[in-house]
Amino acid sequence: MTRTIISIAALLASTSLVQAASMPASPPKPTETSTVCTDDMVWDSDAQVCVIPEPAMFDDDTLYGMAQELAYSGRYDDAIDVLRLAQDQTDPRIQTYYGFAHRKAGRSAVAMQFYTDVIATHPDNLLARSYYGQALLQDGNHEGAWKQLAEITARGGAGSWAHQDLVHSLRNRRAASY
Repeated sequence: MTRTIISIAALLASTSLVQAASMPASPPKPTETSTVCTDDMVWDSDAQVCVIPEPAMFDDDTLYGMAQELAYSGRYDDAIDVLRLAQDQTDPRIQTYYGFAHRKAGRSAVAMQFYTDVIATHPDNLLARSYYGQALLQDGNHEGAWKQLAEITARGGAGSWAHQDLVHSLRNRRAASY
């Protein structure tokens, strides 16, 4: 019995660590996608030119990175357009960034649906919890934001960027501006 409990605890801890390790450590660094390309265009590093992305032109990891960068540079609708090209629309990273881009574009209700869907299926997604906490804070639900911070901590995310970002937002009593 004790061995089973220890095994389950170790599995839960390693799952949280893997989830925390897969989160970005900080906001994305700007590349040509956000510094050179405009409108619906992204940087094609092979061709060394801005292109309008099309399905199957980039893999999901590349699309995720581009969408994340676009969202952080304030190009929320462009980020959503890039996310729509991902093959795996159920990928929690893709879903989380749909939420982020919609929230930052002022569509809080849409964002909340993405965040709650991700958290329901991937409760250890610390980034989704952090962004959900910021959305709650933005909507005036400070208690809900604090609960998300407690969940992040309980799931092994204390000190992670997701944790620090939400702490910063709570201290300032408003969601992060980026």
